[in-house]
Amino acid sequence: METCGPKLIKKWQTTDPSGRAASFDSLCTGVVDMIIKIPDDPTQPGVILLDTKHKGKIDTILFCNDREHPDYALYDTTGAGKPDLIGYFHNRENEPYRIEKYSP
Repeated sequence: METCGPKLIKKWQTTDPSGRAASFDSLCTGVVDMIIKIPDDPTQPGVILLDTKHKGKIDTILFCNDREHPDYALYDTTGAGKPDLIGYFHNRENEPYRIEKYSP
């Protein structure tokens, strides 16, 4: 039985901010469901954009100051195209310890 892991689809350079990005298919469906953006400026966080519902829309954005583990995340739980919840992470944990309503 063959196992599936994230499959790299495309790499590119970004301009705003300057850096690099890559898209992935994490479920082996042939559809991009994850984009990772790493700015050249080390003081800016890495960003992971996720389509967790596999509907062709970004619904989760993770911000990683250390470029490895999330510090906080924005969630679009309504499908409106804008975040309505924010989650906060403890150091090196992959699940938020606190989630609350978000309003920019």
